[in-house]
Amino acid sequence: MSAEVASSRSAFVDRAFPDLPSRVSETGSVGTGRLAWEDRVYTRRALFRFPVAHDSGTAVESAVLRVEVAWSYDCANDSLVELRRVGPFDENATWNDQPTAHELLDTRNVRGGHPSCPVEGGVEFDVTEAYQRALDAGEDHLHLRMGERDESGTTAWRRFDVADAPPVLVVDHAPARDANPSAEDTRATTATAGPGPRLDPAPGTYRHDSTADPLPPVELPAVPPTRRIDHVALTDPTGIHRVDEERTPGSRTHHTAVPVGERSADDTADRARGPPSPRHTTTDPGCDSLGTGCPWTSPHTDT
Repeated sequence: MSAEVASSRSAFVDRAFPDLPSRVSETGSVGTGRLAWEDRVYTRRALFRFPVAHDSGTAVESAVLRVEVAWSYDCANDSLVELRRVGPFDENATWNDQPTAHELLDTRNVRGGHPSCPVEGGVEFDVTEAYQRALDAGEDHLHLRMGERDESGTTAWRRFDVADAPPVLVVDHAPARDANPSAEDTRATTATAGPGPRLDPAPGTYRHDSTADPLPPVELPAVPPTRRIDHVALTDPTGIHRVDEERTPGSRTHHTAVPVGERSADDTADRARGPPSPRHTTTDPGCDSLGTGCPWTSPHTDT
């Protein structure tokens, strides 16, 4: 979004008249630099005041002061024009009572401005940080001073138009930030803000977390060497039933629910209750004698 803010006050101060306020309404321009003319030497600085016309919370992307050159001494000499932020001033500002100068905001090398060599498009100064600062501080106006870097020479004199083409601030900005966002906006911001702190899942839910610490090794009960296990007894988490898992090579797992304390028809003895036996034997690489180095399927997951 872009907006132009017009100057609410323009003035100048002149060393030739140290206690006399400027008469901009009569001249239609403000001067910068030093000029020796007839029996007098003029040294002038221009002052501008702009209202801070945006809401608090607005993010300023750029703010530019644009001024039009009305007259120059000649077409060949450059003028290094500096722009500074200054304290507040009014129509009574004079050379001996001019506003306090603060930080340097920008400097532009200006050539031309004479009727035979006009400056097309004007001259622009970057005031983004100063305008954002005034906005964040809740100030009503931004006060600026424009002057020549070297006020000892006479060829850098420039006059800037404040009547036919007055100075303006061109402000590009994003929409104002809401100081009291709605619940919906807060949820949207939270959803896009990236990962937050780890939270434990609610009881009865499962969450996979690849960053979690590995489970400690589980010691499995010893299996009697005289018996071949064809059925793996699994324990129902409710404690009401035991599930015998019958595995046939090349087929899906088949579960048969058997009441606790009873045996299936082809079972000879109840095995010790506990975690399932590993599927890999001790001959597999990386497995120890108990099989703790080999993975197994969760007792409550069908394969």
